[in-house]
Amino acid sequence: MTLATPILFDCDPGHDDAIALVMAHRSPAIELVGVTTTCGNAEVEKTTANALRILEYIGAGDVPVARGCHRPLARPLVLGTADGPSGLEGSPYLPQATIKPVDRHAVDFLADKLRAAPEPILVV
Repeated sequence: MTLATPILFDCDPGHDDAIALVMAHRSPAIELVGVTTTCGNAEVEKTTANALRILEYIGAGDVPVARGCHRPLARPLVLGTADGPSGLEGSPYLPQATIKPVDRHAVDFLADKLRAAPEPILVV
């Protein structure tokens, strides 16, 4: 029996990361232990909302989500354009999430999870 690999998924959910989240959650080879969000496809408030919407929709509302930085540390923010202003345009079937992000910055959330883990966790 193969044990699932625990992963923390860092992303800026647009359509590509939406598919990756679904695949990670559905894969028996992966244990999705947390999601962190940042800006990229859209502002961090929107990408965080997108992650919460996706996870709740696929039945993974128990996976904690932590919001990260609102801008890059070393360059100006350049938003993606392919996924529209929300970062997830064309997805009207995804209702607004009722779940909320954890009350911890993504960097602190990652550090806490990695320190507390009884085994290595892969950050994706």
